[in-house]
Amino acid sequence: IPLIEMENAHLTQSKIEKENILEDAKTKIITDSVLGRTHGQDAFAVILDDNSMEPVFKKNDFVIIEQNLKPNPGDFVLIHIPQKNKNCLRQYSESYSNHSLFQLLPQNQLWPVIEVTDKKEAVILGKIIEHRRFFE
Repeated sequence: IPLIEMENAHLTQSKIEKENILEDAKTKIITDSVLGRTHGQDAFAVILDDNSMEPVFKKNDFVIIEQNLKPNPGDFVLIHIPQKNKNCLRQYSESYSNHSLFQLLPQNQLWPVIEVTDKKEAVILGKIIEHRRFFE
């Protein structure tokens, strides 16, 4: 499973480029630890870079994303916001409003809810299928 920098996660939609894959000692430990598990061909991993999903997910937690799974309400998804060129983790929620398609919820109340009213506002990159926290 390739480990991609959070800022490059949206590039995996087409093809993972070798230069976007992180390679260091910690990366090797993380990717070796998931060997033998069954993940789809399009699975990839990122290390979270903010505290928007605390307390469930913390900054520097490691998550594996499967690109081909459709999210259900309550699932955690990795999204790309093209206008801000930002990737982030949020909880997927269906919207009961006539004006929005779905909502993307943070766990940390200091971060805003993202109301998606147009498919161009946010792209769901994949569903989180595994979460790991390493204590140093």
